[in-house]
Amino acid sequence: MPKDPLTPKETVDFCNSLKEQDRPSPSSREEEQSCNKIRSLLTFATVSLGDHLCLSSLQHNVESHKSE
Repeated sequence: MPKDPLTPKETVDFCNSLKEQDRPSPSSREEEQSCNKIRSLLTFATVSLGDHLCLSSLQHNVESHKSE
């Protein structure tokens, strides 16, 4: 399985570094909003992936028990 280019922690660090720059330009606000979107998407993806892996391993266990 390919590793994500950014782990959730790295993404948070990246978002924090954007905030620390704190440029007075209007784009910094947009960056923060898109950062929050990315963060919530990542969280959702991580949770969904975890659920999927959990379900597929449960399914695999059930199927292997049936075949015995």
